[in-house]
Amino acid sequence: MKSFSIYEHPHHGIKAVKQGMSWPAFCFGLLWALYKTMWLLSAIWVAALVLSGLLVPLDSALDTVINGLFLGLQLGVAFKGNSWYEGVLRARGFIFRTTIEGNNPSQALGNYVSSRDASEFSLSTRQISAPDDEDDGPSNLKA
Repeated sequence: MKSFSIYEHPHHGIKAVKQGMSWPAFCFGLLWALYKTMWLLSAIWVAALVLSGLLVPLDSALDTVINGLFLGLQLGVAFKGNSWYEGVLRARGFIFRTTIEGNNPSQALGNYVSSRDASEFSLSTRQISAPDDEDDGPSNLKA
């Protein structure tokens, strides 16, 4: 099983973010960043693509260097992307709730919701009700 960080927002729901390397970030890079609405990372990526296209002619010996730099960029995003995404969520008002196990994000969210519901039920059954005979003041006052 994988570990997921659970973030919750009062208006935008619950998100599960896998801890560790992100294979989708490695394989899809820019598209992954756009899907996760990581605008700064997306802008940096597009700028790097445009600059590499403008600065390096098609038959240049620098192609290998540029390809190596992009591979390094891919690896960096793959290993740091999920933690950067957590930072984006926190900046948007999401609150870290817990870390939970699951095979995928959907299962982790299901595990979180079921454990949260179970704990709320447990708390509600433990509450001690106030006595009904408390005096709220005179009830037969005339206006």
